[in-house]
Amino acid sequence: MNRPETVNLTIRHARRVVRLRRVAAACAALLWLIGPAVTSVRAAVGNNDVRAIYSAGTLLLTGDAFNNNVTLTVQGGFLQITGAGGTTVNGLAVYSVAHAGPLAMTADFRGGNDTLTITQATVNISTLQFGPGDDTLLITNRSTVAITLLDGGAGKERIQISNSSVRIKTLQNIP
Repeated sequence: MNRPETVNLTIRHARRVVRLRRVAAACAALLWLIGPAVTSVRAAVGNNDVRAIYSAGTLLLTGDAFNNNVTLTVQGGFLQITGAGGTTVNGLAVYSVAHAGPLAMTADFRGGNDTLTITQATVNISTLQFGPGDDTLLITNRSTVAITLLDGGAGKERIQISNSSVRIKTLQNIP
């Protein structure tokens, strides 16, 4: 397992200056500073890790240059993001957070042959960028998805919709 890189972070808040060198300490300080709006922050622990930041019904997903494969499900009052094929989410096999109702989302998978599966969820995606690579978007199992911008990047893209409702406003780099 790779160790997270060390970061230098200076926080100025309420006339206090906090300088931190370790990732864990930086994350803890950010949670303290921002308050309960952010559910969790965790440093990536290696390659093929998708970073997920969730706050007040909004999800930001950021991939890396590797072949990321994640499934997003909203069920029983929880948002669950599960990694597959060696992908982790915030260093975990499964990332889960309490969530109810529609989910607002932005995602940038950066590169690699990525797969995003959305199942049993109502999601409003402002931007979904896959980056270079042969990517797959699967929307299944009674999901309702609205995408403002879907950018496939360079490569062959595959979109598969099954038993779901999907509306895409703008497509870029999708042959």
